Amino acid sequence: MTTDSSGPSWSCGPFLAAIIAVAQLLLSPSAVSDSSPYVEARREWNDRYLDLVRERRVRRAVAGAELVLTLVLAGGLVWVGRQHKTVPYVAEVDSLGAALAIKPADPGGHPADERIVRYQLAAFIRGARQGCPDPARLPPLTVMVRQDLVCAGPFTDARPE
Repeated sequence: MTTDSSGPSWSCGPFLAAIIAVAQLLLSPSAVSDSSPYVEARREWNDRYLDLVRERRVRRAVAGAELVLTLVLAGGLVWVGRQHKTVPYVAEVDSLGAALAIKPADPGGHPADERIVRYQLAAFIRGARQGCPDPARLPPLTVMVRQDLVCAGPFTDARPE
């Protein structure tokens, strides 16, 4: 390669020189003459609408990322929701109602004694049949518990017709 006043010149042969000249023509922006109306129209089109096309691609990419994030978060909520976090406990009480022993219940286990089942069922029915005082006078937590019992009351009353 030699250098003269017109720039670098290659002394590699006419074929290689022609390829380099074509490459310089294609790569330089001022190589294409502005005299063609088609080139001017294409340049104007690109100037006007290229930003819109880029913005549309960015919007689609952001929407896709948001969709993926939403699906991941929804899957996480389902996974957390399917986990069991409550642990039932069994309390043994004496005749006065004082707790003697408290331990976690066996999963899927049934009460060993039939008397426990009958007592719990009788206690539920007694509580459901009791009349509920005015709910406006009760504390808020009692209202929530008692509303279930009031709703169950008509179904447990056995009145002959």
